Amino acid sequence: MEKIILKDVVYGSHERHIFDMFIPEDVKYKDGVILFIHGGGWHDGDKTIHHPDAEYFSDRGCICATMNYRFVSEDLSVFNELDDITSALKSIKEKCAEYGFNM
Repeated sequence: MEKIILKDVVYGSHERHIFDMFIPEDVKYKDGVILFIHGGGWHDGDKTIHHPDAEYFSDRGCICATMNYRFVSEDLSVFNELDDITSALKSIKEKCAEYGFNM
């Protein structure tokens, strides 16, 4: 299935505030997005680990996204990552609207 793949879409000011989106040409499920958040215990990992998952579901008509987030450090807690997820979701929703989907 043909799709639009958007890479490294910026959703904030940190270098890790980026996501990728997979938008199928024939979107079958227009009521939501599957967001893949990599593991790594908030200390490592990358959004690309879930590209095969996003490919699989987008081939079946789902809009998908994979995201990076800031890692926990002396200055950041898990709550900062939760803020990152909220910010990414807001940007994903805006990107969907650009492509004509109301998420």
